[in-house]
Amino acid sequence: MFDKPDEVKELIDFCADIGIQMANLYLSHGADVVGVVDPMTSQISPEHFEEFVTAGVNKVFDGIRESGGLSSIFVCGDVTRNLEVMCKTTADNISVDEQISMKHLRELCEENEKSFGGNIKLTSVLLLGSEDDSRREATEIMDISGTKGFVLAPGCDLPYNTPPENLQAIHDVVHNEYHREVARTTASGDEDKFEDIEVPQYRAYKEVIMDVITLDSTSCAPCQYMMDAVERAAKEAFVKVYINEHKIKARAGIGMMKKLGVRNLPTICIDGDIAFASIIPDQKTLVKAIEARAIEKNIAGLASQ
Repeated sequence: MFDKPDEVKELIDFCADIGIQMANLYLSHGADVVGVVDPMTSQISPEHFEEFVTAGVNKVFDGIRESGGLSSIFVCGDVTRNLEVMCKTTADNISVDEQISMKHLRELCEENEKSFGGNIKLTSVLLLGSEDDSRREATEIMDISGTKGFVLAPGCDLPYNTPPENLQAIHDVVHNEYHREVARTTASGDEDKFEDIEVPQYRAYKEVIMDVITLDSTSCAPCQYMMDAVERAAKEAFVKVYINEHKIKARAGIGMMKKLGVRNLPTICIDGDIAFASIIPDQKTLVKAIEARAIEKNIAGLASQ
């Protein structure tokens, strides 16, 4: 994007043509809506989105409309800074994951006459939560999002082992106002405090400990790139580094996420402090952050002697 912008744009235009061909296959086999999934928009600026992304996705969205279909763009991660430029594309729908404010998205989509969708929590609610958790989550999102142009949906792919009972509970509140009223008035008294999840005593180690909170680096592109960046930086830094990936697909991962105060995915924590939230730093910046923490720990250790 920096070194060869014209070649990048040419590649994206080629990909858009392939996207149109695929969309037409879906439409010809009965699909009504075709979604374009973008896992990396959280890593670029609005200016880069408009320069590199807008033309390509609009070409796909316009092609879908010409073929009689409707289009949607789904984006992963904290894309708050890019929501406005996304809403200015020709997509019919904007869908987001659990890191986005539905109130803010609603305002933007109403202004730009788009429908919008999201953003039920995948792991803590759908996969590991209870039926009551599912009812409360769905009702809260529906209350925030209103009834105009809104599509209630999971924040990303539905986890494979999601209990059917949780989906039935969401169905119930969607179609029955009484169930929504019950969900509104039922407080959550059994929220998991994760008291069994222990956070390391970071200051007790001479080494630097890096906790990377991810959805799952084996299946989430930004998470994979972040883990790769951390591993490469750890090899380059002058200090020994311990790396822990905490996947929020498991309860232990959610526990570490809460204990460390992480709100966005993926996030890098250095010795328990949030360092890079939902942004993948360049190699030089990450190595510098690791080494700065090592120096800080060494100075603190000498001072305490």
